[in-house]
Amino acid sequence: MDKAELKKILELHLKWLNNEPGGQHAYLSGADLNGANLEPIKEDFFSRLDLAKDEVEGLYSLLQKGAVDGTAYEGDCACFVGSVAKIRGERYKSLSTGLKPDLNSPTERWFLAIQKGHTPENSVIAKITSEWMREWAKNRGLELDRVEAKG
Repeated sequence: MDKAELKKILELHLKWLNNEPGGQHAYLSGADLNGANLEPIKEDFFSRLDLAKDEVEGLYSLLQKGAVDGTAYEGDCACFVGSVAKIRGERYKSLSTGLKPDLNSPTERWFLAIQKGHTPENSVIAKITSEWMREWAKNRGLELDRVEAKG
């Protein structure tokens, strides 16, 4: 799957989430993203993680246990910004970290493909996200591999 195909899938998924005509649920389980240039998404994700340094361990734990839902800002499972807000005990619309909801953000579009129950073991997107989080942490002298999926 190349960058253009992935972009199209995520755009159709966003339409599906918004109940717009022509929208389609994204099904990326087992997708081969090896040929896709994910660097712009990764760069945006790293810059957003930099704004939420203290919540990365909690976010990583939520991802490991399948408690992230990229389609919702609030609830038991929430998207990137919603999960950071939940961990901080703040409202997602007024996070003190400087993060703001932005559906045009490559990170938030990427997280649309992560649904409740998706873990690195059953979702290629969750697996890549988990790998990126470990890389981000390692580059900053942190260790996430010891974080357990706390229930």
